[in-house]
Amino acid sequence: MAKYIKMVCPEYKKFQFTYVPSHWTKQNIRGFNQSQLLAKDIAKLLEVELCDVLIKNKATSKQAGTNKSQRSRNLKGKFAIKKDIVSRNVMIIDDVHTTGATLNECAAILKSNGAEIVYGYAFSKSLNYSQNTIEYR
Repeated sequence: MAKYIKMVCPEYKKFQFTYVPSHWTKQNIRGFNQSQLLAKDIAKLLEVELCDVLIKNKATSKQAGTNKSQRSRNLKGKFAIKKDIVSRNVMIIDDVHTTGATLNECAAILKSNGAEIVYGYAFSKSLNYSQNTIEYR
């Protein structure tokens, strides 16, 4: 993923790197945040700082079996800024992209708090989701 980011975004060093946060209850149950672990490795490989910018301030119900609009509603207002954005350009790392609702909600929060450009990268794309997805060619 680090090689891909270098390839598609040669100006990546101008971005503040962050990740999609988990709610503290889910993180305590799991013992880790998978997006954070991915982002730590990517930041290390790219030799950039990883910033803990966002917080998931409310737990959400499971997203499995919901459509894009339900996912968007479920995530509305669940994320907030934890730490000031130090760059106008922000790159968010997530583990799985299904409908884009999570990255879109995080990007909206970042943009409403001063970010101008927000890029989101996910480690994998859900192939089982057939409703309201982006078509890749």
